[in-house]
Amino acid sequence: MRITVSVLAVAALLAGCNSGGAKSFEFGPDSGATSLGTMHADHHKSWVSPDAGSNRYLLFISDHATGDVDIFAWPGLKLEGTLTGFHDLGSECSDRSGHVYIVSQALNGTIGEYSRTGSLLNSYTDPYGSPAACAVNPTNGDLAVTDNISYCGSDCSAGHVLIFSSPSSPPKVVQNPVEDNYDSVGYNPRGVLWEDGSDFNGHVLLSSCGNKKCKTINLSGGSVYSPGTVLWDKTHANWVIFDLNCNRYGSGSGYGGACSYPVSAQGVLGPQTMYLTDNGGQVCDLVQAVIAPGGKSVAGGDYDWCGYDHSVVARWGYPSGGNPTKEYIGAEPVGAAISAMPR
Repeated sequence: MRITVSVLAVAALLAGCNSGGAKSFEFGPDSGATSLGTMHADHHKSWVSPDAGSNRYLLFISDHATGDVDIFAWPGLKLEGTLTGFHDLGSECSDRSGHVYIVSQALNGTIGEYSRTGSLLNSYTDPYGSPAACAVNPTNGDLAVTDNISYCGSDCSAGHVLIFSSPSSPPKVVQNPVEDNYDSVGYNPRGVLWEDGSDFNGHVLLSSCGNKKCKTINLSGGSVYSPGTVLWDKTHANWVIFDLNCNRYGSGSGYGGACSYPVSAQGVLGPQTMYLTDNGGQVCDLVQAVIAPGGKSVAGGDYDWCGYDHSVVARWGYPSGGNPTKEYIGAEPVGAAISAMPR
């Protein structure tokens, strides 16, 4: 059986491996933490460098150990700011205006829309309360959110894809009839929506979603065992799917590391790209990745719950992969999004 690992499930698994016990996971800001200067639980204030907005690209990384969102200049990974006041943060996405959306399970499931310099602009509420990942439609600005309601156990129904036309409008709900677990989601430049997850038997699913439902895309040319990020590679004009557990699930040798594959519109997997730590070990916890503008690098957090290396925010070559070309020590980095300065 192929098992999928959602962003939320990974977070729980990571906590168990780090702490040896169960841990409650929430995502998002504390009540009232809606602007810069709000106090975090450890009494650190949010800050953003006055020069941050002048960077053409900014990388936002959410860290659910510290409850912070760190803002880095890209590609140099110079820290330009930290937004505080969050709990156990999850996935992120960005839009053409440079706004960044931070997925949260706190406050009954919210997605906060932030300016590239850290001001809260809007809040979207997931009526089912378990948002997992997001993507913005480049053609009309719709916000797609996977809701992973099945994560709460056998008493819950299947998840959903929620499509918001505005923060104040109720979302359109679409599903794949055979899908249980909904993980990552992405759009291509024409507004075509893909998402990944698993069916009711735990088998990996990749789907394309329309206005009324999602339809399975049959994968061929290889196997994906624990689907992670799914996104569009603008430079190479193809879809890319990340696997959190390449090659070796259930072989007795532990997790198989993180990798990615280009994917054709028909679901054919291309050559594998493996991502390694700085000492050549495997990256088994690249919870969310983003291909940087120009298509020559990948950014994300290597959350070191497997013990192979320290936890870092990293930059890898793409599609070469291998060892990181730059890294910044982090606590438990999970979500990643790049904000581009509007032209």
